[in-house]
Amino acid sequence: MDTFLFTVHSSDRMSTRKISGVDIQLCITYGAKIHRTGIKFYVLLSKQIQKYGLSQKLNGLCVLISPDNKVITTYKNKDAISYIKKLSKENLRKFNLEMV
Repeated sequence: MDTFLFTVHSSDRMSTRKISGVDIQLCITYGAKIHRTGIKFYVLLSKQIQKYGLSQKLNGLCVLISPDNKVITTYKNKDAISYIKKLSKENLRKFNLEMV
């Protein structure tokens, strides 16, 4: 199992959004994984929540992981899959620069 480091930004977002380290681990373990321009997006949606008997409060949880296994940020968005697929490479590059 991979170990992940948390950026200052991701720790701030977790605190603000009341997302725990356990929530992050559940999302990475059971969520759908999408690769976009080197970033791994893990998304927990109702399908996985029902299948694995997880808490409904995790519905829409997204975790972004950098190529060097750092948690970039985390947020909730129930339409995350369609949002992630629409992201352009340029938008993701800008996002990465802001997170550094």
